[in-house]
Amino acid sequence: MKTLVSGGTVVLENGTCAADVLIGANGTIECVASPGSVAGADEEIDARGLLVFPGMIDGHSHLNDPGNTESEDFYTGTCGAAGGGMTTVLEMPQTIPLVDTLEAFVEKRGIAETKAVVDYGLWGALTIESVSDESAMGAMVSEGAIGFKAFTTDSPEILLIPDNLLRTGLARAAELGVPVGVHCEDQEIITYETARLKKLGRNDPLVNPDSRPPVAEIEAVRRVLLLAEMTGARVHLAHISLPESVELAREAKNRGVAVTVETCGHYFEFTREDTGRIGAYAMCNPPLREAAACAGMWRLLASGAIDTIGSDHSTYTEEEKGTTDFWAMPAGISGIQLLFPFVVGEAIRRGIDPSLLGRMFSANVARVFGLYPRKGVIQPGSDADLTLVEPGAEWVVRSSDLFTKCPGTPYEGHVIRSRVRRTIVRGTTVFLDDGSGPGRITAEPGFGQYLTAGKATASQARPGAGR
Repeated sequence: MKTLVSGGTVVLENGTCAADVLIGANGTIECVASPGSVAGADEEIDARGLLVFPGMIDGHSHLNDPGNTESEDFYTGTCGAAGGGMTTVLEMPQTIPLVDTLEAFVEKRGIAETKAVVDYGLWGALTIESVSDESAMGAMVSEGAIGFKAFTTDSPEILLIPDNLLRTGLARAAELGVPVGVHCEDQEIITYETARLKKLGRNDPLVNPDSRPPVAEIEAVRRVLLLAEMTGARVHLAHISLPESVELAREAKNRGVAVTVETCGHYFEFTREDTGRIGAYAMCNPPLREAAACAGMWRLLASGAIDTIGSDHSTYTEEEKGTTDFWAMPAGISGIQLLFPFVVGEAIRRGIDPSLLGRMFSANVARVFGLYPRKGVIQPGSDADLTLVEPGAEWVVRSSDLFTKCPGTPYEGHVIRSRVRRTIVRGTTVFLDDGSGPGRITAEPGFGQYLTAGKATASQARPGAGR
């Protein structure tokens, strides 16, 4: 069957236009045409009043499968993604077992094949073990790993990697043609601040931001940029929370460093004070910052200095988030279903061009991870991945309406000013909200396809260099 998406405003990389999109029987885009000029489609989707975005790509998700599926799995997590307009998720390696070997990578891919309702790719882990084994990274890339995740601080699943091994891993990733995503916080600073606050007897939600001050992120970003410059590697700075970090990356881009910057929706909306007010569901790493940082991140988004926006979706059970020991509180925010509609609604209210959002959520992500132009763009020959959004459609977040297993979220009760009406993956509707309720998943588990990355040169993978 051929499907015509008609009457909408199509979001292209360099602007928007009134156009119809014809989807071929093979699930790819056949043409983008003037309104009313295409005849002979077997099915027509009325997109009047809607923005037709290229399918959203979440470059940073934690679906906890395998190992911690009591809080999320590939089915529930990708249902949340579909409900939030995401047509592709790129899943992080912090599962059990940790994905730093070929065997763990293949096992995880097999699990996802039976559950995912949207397309997906997999990260590998850059650890002491995977760098010390000279064949491990290459073996994972040969199976399609889209990149490697590294930490400059300790996390529950991945310990920090020392600078000398990080440098080796970056050089190896450069040879393999894939990026390294880095969680940038300095462990020495965090260790010092943690000891200081514990000595004061602190045990409250604000120990999360207070033990991980801005200087911890900024110092680690400087160090990672230096190592990237020395090795020629492509680094993707994960979940950046501070305008100062974005500016450091912009300076490095202007020097020719192959760096891209990712941030998350919660760094635009929530503050350190919200951590104290909301508590467990607002605790994340890096932590929420002051209101001035949120305002600065919006300015940088509008300027194009931020390359991608990911959810960093990370859920925990009520029991895990219910501990009264805030030093032991697991850090993570549930946001995969809310990220895109929240950012779109707020950005449009602020006068930000939808095409900029389309690049940050789609084209730029696809370029960074070697998926472009199969993904990330509305043009003939690309996969017919489309996200249909009603701008200005206000709704109130209720966690009970979300698809994820553990939907507790700091967005609870928030008014969001845009609504995903339909999510289409390779020409097939996987989520539909016709206004009669919170929307429904229309795809079966296992519909999602596994994506392998194509090699990208440093220049191809540097969207927005110098902006």
